[in-house]
Amino acid sequence: MSNMQGYIDMVIPPLFRDSTFENFEITTKQQKTVIDVLKKTVTSLDMFNLVMLGNTQTGKNHLVCAFIRTYMEKYAKDVFYEKKKVLMTKARKILAEIKDTFRNNKSEHEVLQKYINTDLLVINEIGLQFGTPTEMLYLTEIIDDRLEQMKSTVLISNLCLPELSKVLGQRITER
Repeated sequence: MSNMQGYIDMVIPPLFRDSTFENFEITTKQQKTVIDVLKKTVTSLDMFNLVMLGNTQTGKNHLVCAFIRTYMEKYAKDVFYEKKKVLMTKARKILAEIKDTFRNNKSEHEVLQKYINTDLLVINEIGLQFGTPTEMLYLTEIIDDRLEQMKSTVLISNLCLPELSKVLGQRITER
C-alpha cells in the first residue's frame, strides 16, 4: 500500500473507501450535474466551498468521498503533497471535542485551530447537533476563519437551505 493510499484510508470512512465518480450509479439529472460540478471543482487550483444538501440515500457521502479521493490523488503528484491535510468529520464530533477541552489538557484554541488550519475540511451531518447558540458560534467561527484563510470547506447535510441557515446562521450560508 502506498503512503497516499494509507492516508486516503485514514481520511475516508471504510464504508466509502471504494467510492469513485466512476462507480456511482447516476439515477437523476441532478446527480449528473453534481458530479460535473465536483469534477470541475477538484481540478481547480482555487479555494472552494461546497454545500451538499439532500435527503438521505441520495449519494452525498459517496460523492464527497470520491471527491476527497480525487483531491488527494491530485495532490499526491504535487511536491507539496505532504503539506495538504484533509479531514472529514461530523459536526457533533467537532463540538464534542471542543466540550472535552473543559475536562482535559487541550485548549479550545488548539481544537479550533485543528479544524481551521486543515487544507480541506469536510463537515458531515450538519444539523444533527443540538442547535444551541454556543454550537452555532463554534461552527460559525471555524467556517468563517476558514473563509478568511482561504481554506476549502465542504458541508454535508440532510437539511434544506432554509433549515441550514437556521443551524449555521444566515451569515455563513450566504458566503
